[in-house]
Amino acid sequence: MPALRPAAVVLAHGHASNKGAMLDYARFLREQGGYSVLLFDFRAMGESDGTLCTLGYYEGQDVAGAVAWLRSHPGVDAGRIGALGVSMGAATLLMMGDGLHQFRAVVSDASGGLAVSNAVAVTIDKTAP
Repeated sequence: MPALRPAAVVLAHGHASNKGAMLDYARFLREQGGYSVLLFDFRAMGESDGTLCTLGYYEGQDVAGAVAWLRSHPGVDAGRIGALGVSMGAATLLMMGDGLHQFRAVVSDASGGLAVSNAVAVTIDKTAP
């Protein structure tokens, strides 16, 4: 959905869901804010390949891929990319750690305990010898 200005928002859906669940957010951001939006399916969900969902642990790579695609798009200002995630999508965004610097703004809706438990696992994994 191209918009009238080059700012863009990546939309990250929840667990056991797909990009279609984010259509209301996409319409609102496009119609009310004039943003371009990118909807995608996390691995093992919707139209994406794979059979394993890691509840945000590896899904950050999916978000990074979406951002890389947006950055390469001539109609998007690479310095004006935001993200909005719901449930597992929200937790995934929060777990991206250093990867969050690529966003101008992040909205985390209902990440709940998923982000906390997964953040602990990521921290343990990153500090292991």
